[in-house]
Amino acid sequence: MAEGTRRAEGAAGDPRRAGPWPAGRGLAGSGGGRARYFDTLATQIRAILAKGGDIETAIATVGLAERDKWQLFADYNGRNVTAAFKELEWD
Repeated sequence: MAEGTRRAEGAAGDPRRAGPWPAGRGLAGSGGGRARYFDTLATQIRAILAKGGDIETAIATVGLAERDKWQLFADYNGRNVTAAFKELEWD
């Protein structure tokens, strides 16, 4: 193995076993950015649910402040909101 490179190995040192997921590259603060994004979705969806709002309202309004922080926002935010709404409506 070249110096300065690292092989992801599982807990037993076996390279065939999955190790921890690597930190994202170029994602708004990596893990912290994702946590902030999903916390924002959850908070805003809970507020909509508390007012008796529906999934269409959530899809159209939730997470919009995050738009400029994520390259694929337009591709995934609606799906993320839909999935989160379905889970949170049963809380």
